[in-house]
Formats: sequence, C-alpha cells, structure tokens
Amino acid sequence: MIELFIYLQYLGKIIVNAKTLVTTKAGITVLVPTISYYAISEDLPNAWKLLGILFFIDFITGIYASFIENRNKKKEKGELKLGFLNKFLLFIETITSEKLRKSVVKGIGYILFIMLVYGVEKVFLIKSFTFLNISDKNWTITLVTLAFCAAIEIYSIIFENIKRAGYDIAGAFVKILTQYKTIKEEVKDI
Repeated sequence: MIELFIYLQYLGKIIVNAKTLVTTKAGITVLVPTISYYAISEDLPNAWKLLGILFFIDFITGIYASFIENRNKKKEKGELKLGFLNKFLLFIETITSEKLRKSVVKGIGYILFIMLVYGVEKVFLIKSFTFLNISDKNWTITLVTLAFCAAIEIYSIIFENIKRAGYDIAGAFVKILTQYKTIKEEVKDI
C-alpha cells in the first residue's frame, strides 16, 4: 500500500511539471524549442529515441545532483573522507531503491500515457493537423504528446537537476542577456 502512495506521489509530480511547463516563462522557454524540433521531424521513431535519450540524461543528471547534495551534507557535518574509494562508497550510498523505483514509475508512466494517446488516435481515427503555423508538416496527437514529455525532461534536466548540482545555467543565461542589454544601451548612447 505504501508503494502505491509513492507511485501516485511521483505521478503527481509529473502533472505539476506539466503545469509548470505551460504556465511559467522558463517552461515556455523549454516547450517552444521542443515543439519546434518536432515540427522539423514528424518521424515517431526519432521522437521516441529523443525522449529515451532525454530520459536517460535526466536520470544521470538526477543521480549526479543527488551525489553533490549528499557530498555537501557530509562536508557540512565533517564526515566527508578523501579518496576514490570513499567517493565511490558515497556514490553507492546516494543511489537508493526508492529513487530508482520513482524513475521506473516515471518511465512507465510516459510509455503508458503515450500509448494511451496513440490508441485514442487510432480508435477514433483522429487525423493529422498543422500546429500553430510552425510548420507545413502534419502533426499527430501522439507526436504532440511525445514533444510535451520531452519538454518535461528538458525542463527537469536544466531547471532542476543541473541547478541542484550547483550549476545555474538559466541564471547565467539571464545574466548574460542582462549584460548584453546594458552594453547595447551604452553603445546606443555613444
């Protein structure tokens, strides 16, 4: 019964991430290029491959971020020991079966959701369509679903895992844009 609550909790996180993608500036920043990529390629096998690669990258960056957090906690407590073997043991300690279980649930959730959408598309004979005048190519609801899941993974990699690991890529990008804007205004004044 406890495992069922863990699964439901993690599926709820997928829904919250989906809401974040649609309602925040950072989410839209990730969603638009992802959808644009799919406008170029309507090939479903390539979309599945991209989602698989993004899922794997998200998994690896999640483990790395957890390792960094665990290492920093040990440093604060004064329990961190030097040496390769100690780092390896810390890495093994970081990986827990609960985290792996959540990743498996997330992957199965993606597959089931996409297969459900594909089934609805085939049963109800839903035709392809053009999407927001991005491209002349035809889209299917399955392809849009794959794009949405890929955007969730990109968001998770950039705005969650990499940030937890101590690298704020989004913040650095905003800082660069702010500096560019300042320099542009100074040059305009000259």
